[in-house]
Amino acid sequence: MASILFVSHRWEEQSQPDVDGEQLKAIKAYLEKHPDIKWVWFDYSSMPQGDDRTPEEKAEFQLMLAAIADLYLTAHVLILLDGSYASRFWTLMEAWCSMQMVTSDGLRPATEAECRYTIECIHNADDKHDGEGLVDKVSTKTPEEMYRILKKPDVNVTNKNDKVAMLPVIQKTNEHVIETFQKQVILPEPKPAVATAAPNPVPNPVPALEKRYAIGSCVFVKRSNGEETLAYVNAYDAEEALYTVEIGTLGSGQTEKCHDKDLQAASVGTKTTRWPNIFS
Repeated sequence: MASILFVSHRWEEQSQPDVDGEQLKAIKAYLEKHPDIKWVWFDYSSMPQGDDRTPEEKAEFQLMLAAIADLYLTAHVLILLDGSYASRFWTLMEAWCSMQMVTSDGLRPATEAECRYTIECIHNADDKHDGEGLVDKVSTKTPEEMYRILKKPDVNVTNKNDKVAMLPVIQKTNEHVIETFQKQVILPEPKPAVATAAPNPVPNPVPALEKRYAIGSCVFVKRSNGEETLAYVNAYDAEEALYTVEIGTLGSGQTEKCHDKDLQAASVGTKTTRWPNIFS
């Protein structure tokens, strides 16, 4: 994660995030000072945009949206702070995430030595009023306190459904972080095949190890109408050869049981470069 920079910024117009190029100028200045950064994530160019997206691009967009809090909880973050930044739902959430530290016991405020964020003031924002004010507003807040802040009507969002969907995720961030640490299970490499006598058939054979999805991995559930739904693997029952998956986002509470044939790895990627291994 040390070579990846996530940019937190406000869209200045509905279809144009950077009207006069001030954001781009600030990003370039940061990169000149930090040559160790190899990858930059900027939502406008990293997430498929527009009404003419293909089904694969829409699926990719939903995949990234579901993981957005995790990414801002672990990566280096450049906050492009303008005068309206703290009034927007997504930016305020991203700033809070960037000021936290993930641990096996949940979140805690990051220390100065653990700091992952840089605030760059643009337009009418200033370091004293806006910069220090942002840190004071969110840096030491618990998930429950942040939930109450983001829920207020003066925290605005373009798509109100985003706020409805994300508020429960924010509220359960501690539980999610703890569960994610517990689910860092790496399946062993499959052993080379060895020719043996064919065994007697047994009911409900366990799928080949290399075809399993690791606990916590992101998958698509294939529907009978041809559509695919984003989900996360919660558990695997070897005896029944059934996965339990959580639909939408981790912590949603909506679970289903699926066979291997009903799942597909969520590895679509038309515009993204690579996904970091979070919480490690």
